Amino acid sequence: MKITIRHLSPYYLPLVLSIVIGCGGSSSTNNPPPPTIGKAYVAVGGGFSIMRYPAGGNGNISPENSIKLPLSEEPGLLALDVAHDRLVAAANGSIPEVVLGDNASTTMQPVRVISGAATTMLFAGHVAIDSVNDLVYVVSASSSLAVTSNILVFGPASTISGNVAPLRTISLTLLIAGMALDVANNRLFLSDQAGFINVYDNASTLNGAVVPNRVITGAATQVVVPGALALDTSGRLIVANRSAIIPPFTNNILIFSNAGAINGNVAPAATATLAANQLAQAMAISPAGELYVVDGGANLTVYSNIATATGGLLPSRVISGPNTGLNPGPAIPTAVLGVAMDPTR
Repeated sequence: MKITIRHLSPYYLPLVLSIVIGCGGSSSTNNPPPPTIGKAYVAVGGGFSIMRYPAGGNGNISPENSIKLPLSEEPGLLALDVAHDRLVAAANGSIPEVVLGDNASTTMQPVRVISGAATTMLFAGHVAIDSVNDLVYVVSASSSLAVTSNILVFGPASTISGNVAPLRTISLTLLIAGMALDVANNRLFLSDQAGFINVYDNASTLNGAVVPNRVITGAATQVVVPGALALDTSGRLIVANRSAIIPPFTNNILIFSNAGAINGNVAPAATATLAANQLAQAMAISPAGELYVVDGGANLTVYSNIATATGGLLPSRVISGPNTGLNPGPAIPTAVLGVAMDPTR
């Protein structure tokens, strides 16, 4: 079965995420200085590459290093195991794959690939990595019609390679639009395109048909069409959200405090909007509250103080330009689809 994924609108095609974020109008004059350590990673589908930049980078800078995938495979969503310096990427093209790059902050080598019939992957969507239990989570379609999602759990992440079967398959009755893994608390967050944030405890043991332990939903939550998710080190959940299923709609960022414990119709602690018309394809957040956003275009945009931000926001930094490698050229449409960051190296 051949599945080719390129520039999909995740609200109408499953497992890929694209959220139009409304206009921002607030000033960025009080932004803290950019970090002097750390690495930011982005996946460039059109360039078949995964790029690495300094986390504090800005403007038309060259990448520090990159992984080049075969021209039949386009990298998408990313995850990073900071403790073990290991990068994980979903890739789709002639076949779905999961690419693991060791020594991510230096050589980005060796590269291992999970692919083949035994994996049962019909599509490689969102990915997450559990540094404690040495596991990789991969969102895939449950069938060729992609009506619902499965999560395939592979391990050990430190050595796995090739045509291998998943250790477990988590069967869901929802279509996943975003995934975030709280490794410290062994907790999984999934956003459902039907308007729910589902929370699962004991994530590393989940198998078969499962139901959430808690669900964030209701009018007070402002969650209508949720998408990308990110967790900060204080247990806040950042949700990219669309206010309506069809136009007219606005797009916002919802911040939920103590996300692992809340349940039901709970209002967000803060609500903000990003710069005009930005497509929040994926997000990553630093301990200092910097939100890294990719939107399918040839840029990596950074916003400061997102955990407590309200109102319209302007970016504090943008990595963009011909030297960045984010724009592979006019003959190849740009598709910057994934982001991950390491604040420690």
